[in-house]
Amino acid sequence: MNTVASAPGRSLHELLIVLVIVLVIAPVVALLASCGGGTADVTAPNLPTTVTITPPAPAIVFGALGRTAQLVVVVTGPTGAPVASPAVTWNLASGTAVSTSGTGLVTAVANGASTITATSGGVTSAPVTVTVAQVVATVSVTSTSASPDTLFTATRTRQFTGTARDSTNNVMAGVTLAWTSSAGGVAAVHPTTGLVTSGTTSGSAAIQAAAGAITGNRMLVVRLFPATFTIVPTVASITTSAGTQLFTGTSRDSVGTNLPLAWLSRAPTLASITPATGTTTIATGVSNGTTSIVMTSGVRSDSAALTMTNQGPLPTTVTITPPSPPIVFGALGRTASLVVVVTGPTGAPVASPVVVWLVATGSAVSVSATGLVTALANGASTITATSDAVTSAPVTVTVSQVVATVGVTSTSGTPDTLFTATRTRLFTGTARDSTNNIMAGTIFAWTSSVVGVATVNASTGLVMSATTTGATTIQAAVGSITGTRAMVVRHYPATFTITPSVAAIATFAGTQLFTGVSQ
Repeated sequence: MNTVASAPGRSLHELLIVLVIVLVIAPVVALLASCGGGTADVTAPNLPTTVTITPPAPAIVFGALGRTAQLVVVVTGPTGAPVASPAVTWNLASGTAVSTSGTGLVTAVANGASTITATSGGVTSAPVTVTVAQVVATVSVTSTSASPDTLFTATRTRQFTGTARDSTNNVMAGVTLAWTSSAGGVAAVHPTTGLVTSGTTSGSAAIQAAAGAITGNRMLVVRLFPATFTIVPTVASITTSAGTQLFTGTSRDSVGTNLPLAWLSRAPTLASITPATGTTTIATGVSNGTTSIVMTSGVRSDSAALTMTNQGPLPTTVTITPPSPPIVFGALGRTASLVVVVTGPTGAPVASPVVVWLVATGSAVSVSATGLVTALANGASTITATSDAVTSAPVTVTVSQVVATVGVTSTSGTPDTLFTATRTRLFTGTARDSTNNIMAGTIFAWTSSVVGVATVNASTGLVMSATTTGATTIQAAVGSITGTRAMVVRHYPATFTITPSVAAIATFAGTQLFTGVSQ
């Protein structure tokens, strides 16, 4: 039996430690020696000594909230060999920019920076920094109005708002936007606030908000409606060659803002204008004629009438060319166009001459401003044309109605009927020309087709029944043009007797006289 003595000078505590070693370790060593037949080999456990986080890139920077990245941890022991299936705890060491899961999945939460560590077996890794810096992906522009926004007067304002979002559609607060307008004359926008002010020109403008190269826009329409809108003068004339006429315009909206004006001539070959914009313009005569000087502002326009005379070479000859042969109208309402030729000193035609047509004598016709002659009454008239104080020779136009139809009427129904002899009825004839106008004063020739039934006065149309029952045709004629009406005579005796009313013949081949009366 072995004992363990205490060495001199050793304390009781030290002696107890030695005793534990002898009693516990010595048997183990002896056992190992007996099993192996040699010296014992003791291996220490592979506990973590190093914890290292491996990020997916040298530096993790998120450009949008909600983005994720997976961190990987490597845990090694004293010999540098990896620890199998280590238990790892992930820690958000600083900041609130991200969150981390139990598996090392990092999620961007807010702009800023955070540090993350991993701990295993009481050993903590060096921190890894993760940064969140949202990057603008889209910019949208809105206002309180419907799209497109519309303003109807100048200098009116409307607040536009821009919203920046990252690639995961999260709103980015505090982003500075640069504002611009595609048409400053239509609407201007404050470069930093987005306050839009309508201009003095109608039209459309794209209001744009930009964050660097990322932009968004919204359309704005300005429709200016002038409340005050005048042009002076409204009627004018230029009577000298290449003469001028000043026109002045006023256009203001409902709040009194002066609006821009634009001018044009509807016929530049008659009159030109300059300038084309501004409150005034000057028209210059080019050739004879009438045109309109148009003033436009916003959605409104008005015009003034301008007549030019004495432009270019002055007329020396005015000639009317009527249709050939001379004009004779056979019916009222018929028309014919006269053509005028105006020539200058060289005999060349004057371009676009101003011609005034006139019925010089008579009232048989009328003439329009373009030389269209219309028959009004029987007779003759003369017509002239004047251009710049030069008057043509007169042209005579005659109206002489020609009978085209004859109608016959009376005061009775059709056919007319008389029931006694020597009774009369007046028939009336009406002559009309080819345009159905009545020809007053026409003389008719009257006839009856069966004079034994009825006769007719040859000039008056008075019909008298005869003593024969039957039908006849009463005709009115103007030359070869005729009209007819049927006439029936039906006699009805008022006195009607036969004498004797009773008789007898008493001898062979005897006779008896009968007497009748019918009135």
